[in-house]
Amino acid sequence: MSCVGIDVGGTKLLVSTYTGPQLRSLEVPVPPATETLLNTLDDLIHTLAVSDLTAIGVGIPGFVQSSGTCWAPNCPAVNGVALSEVLNSRFGVPVIVDNDARLALRAEYRVGRAQGFQNVLLVAVGTGIGGSIMVDGRIIRGQQQTAGSFGWLRMLQGNEWVTWEDIASGRRLDSLAAGLGVSGGRGLVDKAREAPGPYRKAVDGWLEYLGNGIAGLASIFDPELVLISGGIIRDADFLLPRLQAIVHRQSSPATRSVMIEAASLGHQAAAVGAIFQASDYGERMGP
Repeated sequence: MSCVGIDVGGTKLLVSTYTGPQLRSLEVPVPPATETLLNTLDDLIHTLAVSDLTAIGVGIPGFVQSSGTCWAPNCPAVNGVALSEVLNSRFGVPVIVDNDARLALRAEYRVGRAQGFQNVLLVAVGTGIGGSIMVDGRIIRGQQQTAGSFGWLRMLQGNEWVTWEDIASGRRLDSLAAGLGVSGGRGLVDKAREAPGPYRKAVDGWLEYLGNGIAGLASIFDPELVLISGGIIRDADFLLPRLQAIVHRQSSPATRSVMIEAASLGHQAAAVGAIFQASDYGERMGP
């Protein structure tokens, strides 16, 4: 019996499965249309040679509404789509859809950096900013299933109120890079590593906004550990010490010692969490 975990992101589509102890994954750009997405999933699952498929878990950068449709504005291929129903019709197995950051924290808690911790925040920095909250070993979902929607935090930028993800997401870093004639946020970070100057000033300004938000969250939830996930952790060695300094400077006295670390499962965390979600569902529904 096999389960598949799917992470549908703002820019990437990742499909993963376990063969014994080995995690096998395939990643492609996320298709813009639903039908193309379904065809691509067919191809990827076939390429992974998944046999005896029993359940599918899916992470999306949003949440499933009471109507069963997905609310994921950064991902047009699934936004407004009853994804669980559509995939169940396509593959003939149970499909469990959940928020990607929630799944990532689930995976980190079971096999990653959050093992042994009971109070954890995960901040997912990608096209937008998402997150997940664990209190006393339990992941909080909220009344409308949207707990951890950190990107909606309001912040003052100059004289204008904006959302946190407007000024601290990966998309914002890409925009800063473009304004300086650099290709992509990672390219900007590479330039910032080299020497002080406009590139490092831009990255530090972006980190200030990111760190201020994390400091506020740490002050509210009082976690033992804050995990950072998303593409920025590829540059964790450069970015996280700077981010940690900001958080420690801006958070409440009681939470200044909170650990800020990269999610150990990297960009595969949500897909791994989706596999666990599907596997747990299969075990509950089994004989």
